[in-house]
Amino acid sequence: MFVRFGDAVLPQIQPRVSDHADSEWLQSSRDALPSHRRDAIFEAIASSAEELLRSPDLSASLPNIAEQVGRAADVDRLHILLHKDKSRATDRVTQGQYYAWCAPSISSAPSFMGVDNSLSEVGSGSWVPALAAGKIIAAPTRKLDPVARGYLEMAGVKSVLAVPIIAGGDWLGIIGFDDCRSERHWWPAEIEIIKILAQLVGSAIVSLRRLKVLADANRIVETSPTILYRLGPQPPFPLVFVSKNIDRYGYDAAQLLATPDRWPRLIHHDDITTTV
Repeated sequence: MFVRFGDAVLPQIQPRVSDHADSEWLQSSRDALPSHRRDAIFEAIASSAEELLRSPDLSASLPNIAEQVGRAADVDRLHILLHKDKSRATDRVTQGQYYAWCAPSISSAPSFMGVDNSLSEVGSGSWVPALAAGKIIAAPTRKLDPVARGYLEMAGVKSVLAVPIIAGGDWLGIIGFDDCRSERHWWPAEIEIIKILAQLVGSAIVSLRRLKVLADANRIVETSPTILYRLGPQPPFPLVFVSKNIDRYGYDAAQLLATPDRWPRLIHHDDITTTV
């Protein structure tokens, strides 16, 4: 017989307690379960990395990633919270974007987990210093502080794992896992792989922010009457870049770059300095 564990199908073992060899075999099979789960999580994160690399919009990719990783980790809920406030010193850190996946057999995330609530308002204010310092929260709900325990019990959570998303020295958010069925033991191998996911998400956030800055700068240039260009450092000083807004003066940027030595003939001789 076989039982399904996440995405892996494992043999179901019937132990005979009186048989010492069978008991050791049973223990070995139980010890193997985390490795199967670890491998499933690793495959989901590898797929997530590919999606993050090609995604121009995290709001479209993060829900898919939450589902993939949540199923692979065999948890009941997975939360990705990206906050607005970068402050490391306050429990009033506010959520900016919130994505959640819930297993079909589990109720959806409670309303108090929604966007625009501070971490204090969702019962996690005491976690802020640890998370901001890059530390992991992994514990049964009953062992948490009374406020956090109260909110998580309202959501039916028996065990929780929260991994901070940190990139460029900034704490950007949290990836959280809920187990509503049992007090789960979070294995170090699982946590290390999930930390890789947090790093990938953080890198994607920083990369997209840089692309946005460049896009905004490009829009400013393209609407400006000022032409930006760059010449090669050696004679005949070929044109290696020219901004596309040169078309407002009747020239095509691609054609100019195709003939990089032509540009001096387009400038009045009085405007070319003797150093060129």
